[in-house]
Amino acid sequence: MVLPDTSRCWAMKELARELWSRRYDEQSRRLWQEWIAMAKDVGVPLLE
Repeated sequence: MVLPDTSRCWAMKELARELWSRRYDEQSRRLWQEWIAMAKDVGVPLLE
């Protein structure tokens, strides 16, 4: 279904934007690692 995929992708994009804007420290590193794990679990195929 398209809508859930769109919602998930939008939420992941917004979270990445927030992480990108914040100051980098150990907490940011952990949050990026969590984001990467969530991105893998979403199951939306990568753009090629």
